[in-house]
Parts: sequence; C-alpha cells; structure tokens
Amino acid sequence: MVVGLLLGAGSAQAVTLQEAISHTIETNPEVLIGLNRFRAGKEQIAVERAGFLPKIDLDASYGLKKREYDLGSTDEDSDDKIFETGFSLQQKLFDGYKTKYRVQSARHMNDFRSILLRETAQSVALRVAEVYLKVLRAQQLVELARENLAVHDEIYDQTFQKAGSGLARNSDLEQIRSRRARASANLVNAINGISNARSEFFSIANIKPKSLVMPQLDTSLLPMTLEDAMSVAGQHNPAIRAAGVEVLAMEARAKSSESYRWPTVDLELDKTWNDTNSDIAATDGKTDDLGVMVNLSYSLYSGGANSALKREAFYQVEEARAVRDLQFREVMKEVRLAWDGYVYMAGRMNYLKEHVEASREVAREYQQQFRLGKRSLLDLLDTENELFQAQQDFISVVHDELYSRFRILKNTGKLLETLNISLPHTMRERLDYVAGRDRSSEEEVRDWIDFTTDLLPDL
Repeated sequence: MVVGLLLGAGSAQAVTLQEAISHTIETNPEVLIGLNRFRAGKEQIAVERAGFLPKIDLDASYGLKKREYDLGSTDEDSDDKIFETGFSLQQKLFDGYKTKYRVQSARHMNDFRSILLRETAQSVALRVAEVYLKVLRAQQLVELARENLAVHDEIYDQTFQKAGSGLARNSDLEQIRSRRARASANLVNAINGISNARSEFFSIANIKPKSLVMPQLDTSLLPMTLEDAMSVAGQHNPAIRAAGVEVLAMEARAKSSESYRWPTVDLELDKTWNDTNSDIAATDGKTDDLGVMVNLSYSLYSGGANSALKREAFYQVEEARAVRDLQFREVMKEVRLAWDGYVYMAGRMNYLKEHVEASREVAREYQQQFRLGKRSLLDLLDTENELFQAQQDFISVVHDELYSRFRILKNTGKLLETLNISLPHTMRERLDYVAGRDRSSEEEVRDWIDFTTDLLPDL
C-alpha cells in the first residue's frame, strides 16, 4: 500500500497525524460504542442460530403426598414420598424457514454494524485531522504575530531615534506606538487562539499536542475529477455500503415474518423416572416412562397478528430503502461540497501566495526608502500591515486546502487507507465485510450502487 502522508521535519518526540488518529480511534467513546455493538451483534447471530439446534432439559422434583379416604372405605390412608426425574429433547424439524431468515437478518445486521464502525472511525479520523491542523495553524499564527511585533519594535526604535534628533515628528512617534500596541494585541489574540486549539485537540484526541508535524498529502492520491470522486464514494463510502446492507437485513427479516404460512414440525423425546416410597406396600415402587412424538402445528388464525407482522416488515424494508437512498444523496452532496472547497482553496492559495511575495518585496523596499527618508512612516506601517494580513490569509488557506483534501478522502471512504492507518487489532475480529461469505449479498449491494451511480446528473 502506498503511504499517503509525507511528513515534514519535526522533533523525535513529535506526534504525527497518523499517531494522533490511531490513538484516538483506540480510545474514542464513539468508536468503542460501535465496537461493542458489533460484538453484541455477533452474539445475536449465535442466539438466532440456536433455533437450528436441539433443546435439552433435565428436570427433577421431590415431594410428599398424603392420601386420606372416607370412613368406611376399604383403602388405607398413606403418606408417600415421591422423587421424579425427567429428561426431554426437542428438535425443530421445520419452522417455515423462520430460523433461516432470522439468522440471515442477524448476519446482515452485524455486517451493517461492522461497516458503520468503519464509518465512525473515518469520521473520528477527519475530526482529529481538523483539530490537528487547527493547532498547527495557531502555532504558525503565533510565530507570525511575534515576527510582526518585532518589526514594529524595530520601527519604533528607529522613529524614537529620529524624534530625538528632530528628524521625526511626535505624531509619528504616537503613530508607531499605536501600531505597536495593535501588534501586541494581535500576539495576545494569537496566543489565546493556540490555547483554544490545543484544548479542542485534547478533548478529541485525548493527548497533549506538545509537538506536531505539518502533514503533506500527495495530491496524486486524490480522484482526478469530481465524477471520479463520486464514483469512488459510491463504491467505498462506508455509510452508503452500510445502508445497502441494512436493506438486506430488513428483507431477510420480512421473509422470516412469512413463516406463519407454513406448518411447524417438532420432534420431542421425553424420558421420566418415578420413585414412590409409601408406607403401604401396594403403592410403593418405581416406574419409567419413555415417549417419542412428532408434533405438527399450523396457525389458522391469530387475531390478525401474523398479517400485521408481515405488513410491518414490508414497511420496515421500504423505510430502509428510503434511508439508503437518502444516505446516498447526502454522501454525494458532501463529496461535491468537499470537492468544490478543494478547488476553491487551491485556486485561492495560488493568488494569496503571489500576494504574500509581492507584499514582502514592497515592504522590503519601503523599509530601505524609509531609512533614506523617501517614504513616510505611515506608508511603511501600512505596507507592513498588508504583509501581515496577507501572511495570515495564506497560512489559513494552506490549512483549509489540506483539510479539504482530507474531506474528499473521508467521503470517498479512503481516508484511513490513504494515511496508511489500520484499525487496532482488537477491532479487526471480523470487520472486513464479506470475507468470502454471503457473496451474493455483496453483489446485490454493488448492483444497486452501480444503478444509482448511473443516475447521477452530468456535471
């Protein structure tokens, strides 16, 4: 697998984006909730599969029985001690395919939880990437604000010396004092911003962002066009796949609701041992009973419950299909928004880079001209302010453009794969959807995805 993330230089103790995401996935409550739902679903499959297996019971009872007869009866009163044990076996031979389809439904539902867990992990990874970039941006803005304050300090010193020599007016000195105070306020605001960003990062990743590394994502790993991105999303987005599998689960459940149309056939085997200890010899003794029966039961009328259950299952299938279609539309909307943001940010970044370079050159020339008395203080301060704002905008757009790439990868279902991040071992018990089982189910989902993708409007 191609490693999609190229890391910039950093300290040996730096926390990379992959490390931050991996740690968060292992400890994030949302991911753990999904993991335990998946594990519970595995047990539900075992519960439903138990319908194929026999039921075996062992019973034992002990008690006293007193017999009293009317006066004149020839029978004698007695006190009996009774001990009874029993063994029973019940095997369902046919239940109208109810168990078969309930097992299928449980399996599909657990596939649904498995894929949904991957979607949760992708969403968590995107949130980590977002706050990771926020911290990096805040750090760069703090450094920029410090550099800006240092420039204003230098200009202040030059103006103060000129004012002392009578080469500058007092109004110039007040002007630079005002601008330097504003530069100091900008630094305080930037420091507050990095504090907020670090707090947000800690609340999501649960680690302190001591040293982060600027990630560089290879643009060649992105889809080439919006159409390509939407096609990849239709095939790989976990939310779309999960919604498709949920439809299969509801369809299997609906089939199980039609089991009432068939009779049920059960095999029963019963064995009992009775031991009666009586003070009358005639009633004292042991008995053994053995019975084998095949029972057939057919539901003729249940007050309309069976028909109602069938209709309920039908509506649940239609609901799942509507949710699937809605999820498909939502994902396609998110892909489009992410792509538009990426294109917009990439174009804006080029212009802002040009703006920074031009502003830096103008500021350098104005500084030289100011020393020679060819430029006013106000001209120099305005130029420095324009450079500062241009650098702020450029830093922001660089991070926004990178985040838009992460959004595209998340919505196409490729974020973790591109970052070369695997789910922790404890989450890979059976999370790979359709690992050689239920191939027909996978093909059905893919057929639907291909059909709906063909319906996308031309862009």
